[in-house]
Amino acid sequence: MKILSLYLGAFGKFNDYNLDLDAGFNLIEGVNESGKSTIHDFIEGMLFGFYRRGVKRKLYSEKYHKYKPKNNPAYYGHLVMRYQEKTIRLERHFDKDQADFKIINETTGQDITTSFEKNPIYNEADIAAFIDMPFHLYKNTLSISQKAMQTSAEAEQDLTARLENLSKSGSETFSTKKALQYIDAKKQAIGSSTARTKPYAKALKEKEKLTKELNAALEKHESVLALYQTQESLYQKKNALSQNIEALNNTIAAQENTIKKATYNTIIAKKEAIQTLLEKHSEKNMKLTTQALLKTQATYKSLFDELPKKTTEALRAKDRSDTLAEQRPDQDEMMSLKSYRAIEEDAARLETFEEVIDTDKKAALEAALKAFKSLHKTIQEKQKHQTKIRLFIRLIMIPLMLGVTAYLFFTLSYPMQLLAALPIFILLSLEGTFYLALKNSTKWNQIRTAQVKKVSESLEKERKSQTLAQAEIDKLYQKHGLKDKTEFLNQRYDAKRQKENYQRDQTLIEASLKHQKTYEAILSTYTPLFRRFNLSPSLFHLEVLLDIKHHLNAIEKTLHDGSFEALEMAIDFALKPADISDIKDNQAKRERLEKDIKRLDDKINKTTIQAEEKTKTYRDIALIEADIHHLSERINTLERRYNILENATAKLKKAEDKQEENFAPILSEAIESYLPKLTLNRYHEIKVRRSLEAKIFAKQSHQLENKTFFSEGTLDQIHFAIRLGILKALKKNEGFFILDDAFVNFDQDRLKEALKLLDEIKENHQIILLTCHKREKALLDSLKITYQLQTLPLD
Repeated sequence: MKILSLYLGAFGKFNDYNLDLDAGFNLIEGVNESGKSTIHDFIEGMLFGFYRRGVKRKLYSEKYHKYKPKNNPAYYGHLVMRYQEKTIRLERHFDKDQADFKIINETTGQDITTSFEKNPIYNEADIAAFIDMPFHLYKNTLSISQKAMQTSAEAEQDLTARLENLSKSGSETFSTKKALQYIDAKKQAIGSSTARTKPYAKALKEKEKLTKELNAALEKHESVLALYQTQESLYQKKNALSQNIEALNNTIAAQENTIKKATYNTIIAKKEAIQTLLEKHSEKNMKLTTQALLKTQATYKSLFDELPKKTTEALRAKDRSDTLAEQRPDQDEMMSLKSYRAIEEDAARLETFEEVIDTDKKAALEAALKAFKSLHKTIQEKQKHQTKIRLFIRLIMIPLMLGVTAYLFFTLSYPMQLLAALPIFILLSLEGTFYLALKNSTKWNQIRTAQVKKVSESLEKERKSQTLAQAEIDKLYQKHGLKDKTEFLNQRYDAKRQKENYQRDQTLIEASLKHQKTYEAILSTYTPLFRRFNLSPSLFHLEVLLDIKHHLNAIEKTLHDGSFEALEMAIDFALKPADISDIKDNQAKRERLEKDIKRLDDKINKTTIQAEEKTKTYRDIALIEADIHHLSERINTLERRYNILENATAKLKKAEDKQEENFAPILSEAIESYLPKLTLNRYHEIKVRRSLEAKIFAKQSHQLENKTFFSEGTLDQIHFAIRLGILKALKKNEGFFILDDAFVNFDQDRLKEALKLLDEIKENHQIILLTCHKREKALLDSLKITYQLQTLPLD
């Protein structure tokens, strides 16, 4: 088992960190807090998870919280390892909310997690079982840190058991002690005759109980046999009555056969009536059977049930459709809506054009024009008169007034001279008055001129519109071949009547089609029956189907809910007709005999119930005897098993006594192959007890000394030798070996020997040495030991 690479996706201080490892010697250097212990614990977590050991439910250890990233929601990593010629990748998400553990075949990429057994507590693939290395053995053999060089008490029992099993049986998994414990448990499970709760004593007690039950059952069985004898005599009387009934049944059967034959003949007559009906109306001849007719009636029951009602509806719909078709108007008295709309449009145009030819409007315009022209003429004349007066003032009045003003000014003295301004004032007032009058007349003259122009234009436009309208009216008359409006209105009235006839015709057609569709729908509904009887769909053939229905109903009524096949099979046609006059007397006599038999049956049943009730008070004797037999065999089997287990216990104890002394030498010999090298030949001999406590022979004291005799460094070397010895004794000759600052208490020379020893075992064991010192590298270089160096960054 070799680790090929590590990937710390999000773990402790590491994020997205890859570390590739060599299959031989790996030296990983890093200062304190660079992450050496983190990598060591990462390998442990990938293999076993961070769970608390020794508890029966899934709980997380302190390391789970220690390495959970503070600023990263993820908490995961990968580990690629080579084991048993397979390269597998372990993928683990540590976070409890999304915990996941997968095992991938690195070669094929296939998820092989489900091929591993699950750990019942952690509910994930159990790698420990796969590599046969429980967590506590891993921590005390393959994984060494500065603080945990000594083998823990937790691992002592398991290590001792494995080593002892190897010494006794050559197998790590076989234990004589466990075998003896297993056999003793089996013996206790069987128990003895005095152990009341054990199977053997219970079986003896049950057998005694069954024997008593058998004796009581035999006594009760005698009274049951007496009841069955009484029952036998009742059966004999019943048989005698049954023979009389049988004779009567034969007579009644012949009479009923005669009645059934008559019924059969009636049904055949109805069938032949249907055959005759179809031969007359069907498109081709058909051979019908009664069974087929009854099957047809059952298949199309709903159609047959509705047939009278539907036939009436079809007749009514057909009659109504024909009546409506006869009420349609003649084609010459109808006009389509399109043609009528064309006439209505021309009529609307005619009215529009006639509105244009409005003589009153033309006369009003001419009158307005005449009035405006007259008013315009009056204003022009008044304007001319005002112009003449103003010209008179300017030519005559101005010189005269100026002369008077000059005369008064020169003849009068001041202040009378001021009167000279009066003519000037009068002159200016007259000029202003006539100027304003002339200006106002000019304005009204312009307004009236515009009005005359506007009315003239309107009159001219109206004349043109009337001319065009008259031309259009003439075209409309010419289009319809008419002379005047009266003829046009008469034609319009006729068109309206023809349009109404057309609409009435459409309504009649629609109503007729509706009834026709109803008629056709009914015929379509009965298409299956028309086809079945080869009839063409028609109202007449609906009535033929109705006749067939009446015949079929008669057949069905004659059968009284029975089947024709059963009736036919029940008739013995070879049997001669019997006299049926006394059939009721024979049936009454049979009924009396049946009542007598019923009374006998009641007595038999009562006797049977009494016998059954008594039988219920005890179990079947054969079953009790079978239970006693099986219980006896079980007791014999338990006795044989107990004797076999007794013999096995004696033999195992004898073998255990001989093998007990072999355990210590195996482990001591394995440790002594490493101890001299690690202690510079200072210590050679070691004695290991069953508790894995060791005593080493010290030359100083010339005796075996325990751990209190040695320094801390020497104890680390002894414990290191013990770990290597345990691996050798367990024959774990392959795998990785992790040492996390494990040699801090080793001096230079002993460290050199330890490194040489690691170099020797690196062929089988992958070495992963984590250190914060430089001396391991220097010594490896000086010893020319091949290794791969990895340096961890501080950040």
